[in-house]
Amino acid sequence: MKLKNIDEFVNTLIEKAKEVVKEVEHRPLFILDSKNTIVLIQTNFRNEFDKVLTAKLIQAKLKELNSDFYVFIDEVWVVQLETKKERENYKKNPISASIHPQRREMLFVNFVNREGFMKTWFYPIRKSANGKRYLGRPTIRDNREDNRNAEGKFIFKW
Repeated sequence: MKLKNIDEFVNTLIEKAKEVVKEVEHRPLFILDSKNTIVLIQTNFRNEFDKVLTAKLIQAKLKELNSDFYVFIDEVWVVQLETKKERENYKKNPISASIHPQRREMLFVNFVNREGFMKTWFYPIRKSANGKRYLGRPTIRDNREDNRNAEGKFIFKW
């Protein structure tokens, strides 16, 4: 499937995810290019082993489909370490973001293509006074602009 406008495609996915996030926790979703269509693979990680197996499955599927791109959407915990001292302390004593006292819940949307282009949206998940969940304004990262190569369990090269 040739994408004319990445932002338009991903924004359509984000709009659907916003509706889901209002009602329930979002489940991890991979959207894989399959030339004439897209393939959706939804999963539910119970532990680290599940994540490793899912990563292997997705990477193999990208190769099998000869995909040009994929999108990964999930709710994540994020800890933003502002200062050099905070980052150094974290390296000495790492703590999982899910239990870190400064954690924030986000909807994470990551677009990656075969050439290594990556664009990521981080939407803070907020709660209104009546307890309804909604998404705040996103932080967007584009590796063409910040010249960063991301690494992670679900950042694939194929």
